[in-house]
Amino acid sequence: AHPEDLRALKTKLSHASQDQTRFDPKLFAHKLEKAYEQMWQRKMPILDVELKVDDNLSAKVNHLFEDKQYDEVLSLVADSQSTDLKLLNLASHAAYHLKRWSIAEQYYYKLKQLQPLSESNWFNLAQVFRFQNKIELAENAYQKALDIHPKFTRARIALANLYVVQKNHIEAKKHFEQTLAQDHHNIQALNDYGCMLLDQQDYSKAQKIFEQLLQSAPHNANGYFNLGLALMKQGVKNIAETAY
Repeated sequence: AHPEDLRALKTKLSHASQDQTRFDPKLFAHKLEKAYEQMWQRKMPILDVELKVDDNLSAKVNHLFEDKQYDEVLSLVADSQSTDLKLLNLASHAAYHLKRWSIAEQYYYKLKQLQPLSESNWFNLAQVFRFQNKIELAENAYQKALDIHPKFTRARIALANLYVVQKNHIEAKKHFEQTLAQDHHNIQALNDYGCMLLDQQDYSKAQKIFEQLLQSAPHNANGYFNLGLALMKQGVKNIAETAY
């Protein structure tokens, strides 16, 4: 090649290099982001439809539950295979109302897996265990609920009563008194604790508990009856008749 031709070719390449757009990382990233955005815009109508289907199912199941059509609730939720918390809650409560304990247990167990730090899920699971006479599992589940929320009164009273059934009066007393330390006016705790004391023939202590109950609920008929019983057992007949 002639030197003149080489110079001409070099000049031509130099001009071409200046005119040619070089790779721009920022521009490339911007175009890529735009492409993803367009892709999701094409996908969004499908997602909107799917969400509307879930909303419609939830509304239908909720309506059936309010109408106490619990069998229909269980059927729809089972067919949907949904993991929606609201649907699982409705199905679990429907099974509970129908006293289908094994089904309720399955749903409460799913809820517990999805929300392991929910004391209510553990409490409901404990209740279902108890109805199936799974005493040790019930005790553990009540205790788990209390570990999460130590002031969960319903769980503590339920656990105390579970110990009463087991004749474990020491543990029962501990939980009744813990409840009353947190809430001096808890009628259920006072009533159940007093009844346990009557059963143990600790009539003097039972009297005090039922008097405390009546201070908080002066029109509680059971409180007067049990107070009268505690007094009768102590031989205080005249006052017992007044209580009756």
